[in-house]
Amino acid sequence: FGQTPSAQESKDLCIPDRMPYRRHAVAEDYPIVDAEKGRVYHRKMVVEGCVAFRHAKDCFAQLPDEENRQEAERQEKRLLERMRIQSEGNSFVTDAHACVLQRQYADAAEKFKQASLRMSHIEDPRNAEYLQHLSNDAAAKRTIADSAHQKMREGQLLLESREDFQRWEDVVNLGLPAFTEAEILFKDAGELFADLDQHDNVAKAHARQVESFERKTHALELQASFVIVVQPSGDYAPQRCDASRRTMGYDAAWHAIADTAHMGVSSTYHTKSEILECSTVYLRKGLHNFVDTIEVIRDVTIRSEDGVVADDCKLQIKEKSLLHSKASNVKLFDVTLEQLLGDGSEDYWSGGLYVLLVTQGSMEAEKCFVYSQRGCGVVARH
Repeated sequence: FGQTPSAQESKDLCIPDRMPYRRHAVAEDYPIVDAEKGRVYHRKMVVEGCVAFRHAKDCFAQLPDEENRQEAERQEKRLLERMRIQSEGNSFVTDAHACVLQRQYADAAEKFKQASLRMSHIEDPRNAEYLQHLSNDAAAKRTIADSAHQKMREGQLLLESREDFQRWEDVVNLGLPAFTEAEILFKDAGELFADLDQHDNVAKAHARQVESFERKTHALELQASFVIVVQPSGDYAPQRCDASRRTMGYDAAWHAIADTAHMGVSSTYHTKSEILECSTVYLRKGLHNFVDTIEVIRDVTIRSEDGVVADDCKLQIKEKSLLHSKASNVKLFDVTLEQLLGDGSEDYWSGGLYVLLVTQGSMEAEKCFVYSQRGCGVVARH
């Protein structure tokens, strides 16, 4: 007993290229299974050795041979202690794998480390090294998970910044960079979650990434729009049945003013939805051509965007009149209104050209220029 195995015995019992623990399926098979030969060893060897030493101890006791009996007993206790430590290490490994599945990576790293220390104690360096690798891997997973969740939190804060927007310009000036950064953060978080095989969190990150992309696209649409309609409720018009892009800027001022001041319903190809009375039409800097006279029958405010003066925001129509107001309360701020061309043969009393005609209600114009090349500027006729 206690002799060094022969070369043939070592060859039969040892498999140099084994992968410790990874193939471990049953607690009694500590800790290695030879997948090719189907041979369970190491723990089996210890158990058989323990039985052999116990039998030898009994035999020496019968001789009697006290010295060898004590040695056999010592060897039996040594192997029993080895089995205890093996079982303890195996328990740590089982708990560590459970922690990984529950995404408790810090606990998993510590349990793998404890198992590794026990393998070192019983002089099983290959398993000790492998378990230390698993401990390091769990610690790395924790770092990855922390980074992914941090990116999710930062991205969510950027998305929620929209709650602080006060004006439509904020969507462009503040929202566009925020949503662009959020999209990148959610994309990175999704890739990190994918590395951890956290498919549920991958789906969440993807959903937030899509929302960020939609809001970014919306901001880009508003940035490219020539006119924005803001309703008294603060909502933009036209409304859209979309989770992230609730509106769409108009491409033409004439179209927006006609929908807001006359139709009361958006007529864009995106959706047909009501536009509340007393809405405000914000015009971007530049020249806005009208294609036909607009009859204003709903209260509305028409103004240039913040910081733009009347000289830089012009509503212009050729050969026709511009606005005919019949609403109770129409307001114009910081815009230039022009009527060009036409034959000029008729005066305004008999249907001639005009820039503004008020036949009902009231119209207020502040810091505005009114110009007609061939007709009248402002006509009030009740």
